[in-house]
Amino acid sequence: MKLIGVSALIATLCFGGLIEAQPLPVLYDSKIKTTISKISDAQHARIYGDLLRIGGIALRRECEQDKLPATADLAGMARGAFTRRSALQSAYMFRLCYTKRYPDTGFYGVVIYEGAQVIRVFSLQFRGLYEGADELFGVRDINMNGTDELALVWGWGDGCCSSRYLTLLELDQSPPKSLGMLEVGADSETDEGIMQEDWVVYVLKASKPVFIGVERIKKSTPVRMSLIEANIKIRNFTLR
Repeated sequence: MKLIGVSALIATLCFGGLIEAQPLPVLYDSKIKTTISKISDAQHARIYGDLLRIGGIALRRECEQDKLPATADLAGMARGAFTRRSALQSAYMFRLCYTKRYPDTGFYGVVIYEGAQVIRVFSLQFRGLYEGADELFGVRDINMNGTDELALVWGWGDGCCSSRYLTLLELDQSPPKSLGMLEVGADSETDEGIMQEDWVVYVLKASKPVFIGVERIKKSTPVRMSLIEANIKIRNFTLR
């Protein structure tokens, strides 16, 4: 359900004996990539400067050798009404460092703006090995609470296999929280050869959203998917 816009699927759901035809918007499709809009060097420096001003000391303590990059890579951008209804807000995610506690795993800082005002600052730390994020996008209020969600696409991999996940974040309360994650891709070597999965995920909006997955490679019939706990640590920073 990316804000750049996607087509709808007419799917037939069959759960508990109930059959209902619904137009379902796409929540995730690996073939639809969210681009990072180009920003000026001055804007990049200002946003990263706000991140360091608010969370810098605590962020630095998490990093190996207590060092943050002088200029961090912008790893993702998203737009939506994340903290209040109908707001025009922007999220910027910076790739910061490898951390002391989770070596070889990505650590990220996120700044949310409404206009020129900073609304939220928080960090995202994956808690496994060889994990990193590569995409961020806004989701139009799938749980119907009046605010949009933030979606984070990330994965892990080693010599034998890899997986990709979609994590949903709710930002309307402080601190931000994870609603859970869905596995959306996998690649592994088995005795039978290379096994791959690539899931397209659709969502039925509700206070408890329903997620429907169709596996693209095997062309599976639609199945219901369930959120599982996200292997991620979120730390909120008090604005000042």
